[in-house]
Amino acid sequence: MRTWALAAAAAAIVLLSAGCDGNGGNTGQRKVSVSETQDKGEQAAEKETEASTDSGTAAESGAASENKTLAPGAATTAEHASETRERFSYLAQLSPEKQEAYKAFEQSRDLGLLTNFSPEEMVLAYFHTISNGDPYALHPMIYNGGYLADLARFTDEYFKYVGNHHSETALHYRYYDSIKVDELNSKPDYKAVVTSVSVGIHYHSMLRGLRKEDGVWKLDVYGSMKNQIKAGKEAELETKK
Repeated sequence: MRTWALAAAAAAIVLLSAGCDGNGGNTGQRKVSVSETQDKGEQAAEKETEASTDSGTAAESGAASENKTLAPGAATTAEHASETRERFSYLAQLSPEKQEAYKAFEQSRDLGLLTNFSPEEMVLAYFHTISNGDPYALHPMIYNGGYLADLARFTDEYFKYVGNHHSETALHYRYYDSIKVDELNSKPDYKAVVTSVSVGIHYHSMLRGLRKEDGVWKLDVYGSMKNQIKAGKEAELETKK
């Protein structure tokens, strides 16, 4: 009985493989055996597994590449985005004509190139100058009034006591919200320019006074600079005690 059953099963497989129906007639279509279907299913599963493995390897490779890019000591994602973004420039806030005039002034120190600058434009030029840490260009832009130090002394004291504070100020007010003359605190020969900046619930503003001298609106800031210089010298004396 068992032998007969095995023989019948073998015959059925042969019929299916040959494309015949159960009555011996040809169906015209090739039948696929169960074992063949299983083999194909296993092959498809193996290919899918290989594809999944390849995808996982590619993902791991990409992650490794990303980790390599952002390794310790390298820029973070936010820093990288900041680097690719165009850097802020106070000078770029001026018109192209005023930008060219200021660049020419940097080279020649000819104040006549700044005679058409408004008080607000002079403050922007001032911010640009201190952001570059350039006391040589800053010196002629500052109101003298008979008490401004000569260039050699001014430059020496600027680098020692003032430069760091000025660079922090320039950073603090980049991306400012507004810059305008405060008419209530201004006079014909004196203009008070207020620069404001805000982020979230925080708001800061800074007033810079300007006085007309040599036909140019100059920054009246040497008084505050002298206070910074004095504080710096006192701090030096304390460290020597």
